[in-house]
Amino acid sequence: MLSTVVLIVASLFGLAALTGIVLIWIMGYLMWRAGPHGHPGNEF
Repeated sequence: MLSTVVLIVASLFGLAALTGIVLIWIMGYLMWRAGPHGHPGNEF
């Protein structure tokens, strides 16, 4: 019982960490695209 709860909590924490990393990567990519490094005509 206790091991099942620990497994569920660990999986939820891992999923939240992975989601946070992906969101940070996407935000960083969008900021890089909006910066001077982007090619002309590729702005949103």
